[in-house]
Amino acid sequence: MDYLITGASGFIGRSLVGRLLALGHEVNYLGRKRSGTLDSRAAFHLWNPDEPPPLNSISRLDAIIHLAGEPVAQRWNDEVKQRIYSSRTEGTRKLVSAISELKHKPSVLVSASAVGYYGNRGDEILTEESTAGDDFLAKVCIDWEREASRAREFGLRVVIIRVSLALGREGGALKSMLSNRSSKPPCPGIRLPASFARAPRLSIDSHRSPVIPSTPITRASGTA
Repeated sequence: MDYLITGASGFIGRSLVGRLLALGHEVNYLGRKRSGTLDSRAAFHLWNPDEPPPLNSISRLDAIIHLAGEPVAQRWNDEVKQRIYSSRTEGTRKLVSAISELKHKPSVLVSASAVGYYGNRGDEILTEESTAGDDFLAKVCIDWEREASRAREFGLRVVIIRVSLALGREGGALKSMLSNRSSKPPCPGIRLPASFARAPRLSIDSHRSPVIPSTPITRASGTA
């Protein structure tokens, strides 16, 4: 299969690119510049986020995995919050609009969202049917998912993945959490627990595994 990934240079994206290539698939990725950390077998396509993505320059697309967005794990101010919001909503809007113009469309769009959709709900058990929260990140996720869901209007299967913190030795939020354990966290909610015994066991594989089976890959395993 032929894949296109946005946000491929991010923590989850890098792992996903390697996994798809190992499975024998063709991988394309969009970005501002070629990544020096990605496998050279992945084909780079320049995307200026102020413009529509150049999907017509890619000969074949079976699936698109959309992970791009301004990092949340940083100190917030009004400018940063605007970048977090617009990079997800406007970027997804441009991507979906570009898909709509393709003569030969992919069969599926896998679009990231976040567990921030639910807001702070304490010990409440949450499912995909649970209502959204009402804080800033919930608003981001609601509008982000709405833009991705527009792709259903022209026949794509749309899979929304509400991602939590991804932790691993190679990067992600763990380094920031360790360096800020005794100080103010880089953004709300990112802080190590007082006891590692109480920490949720999340890893990069926890997030990568659902992405792959959500597209038609018969050799992959997992749940979505």
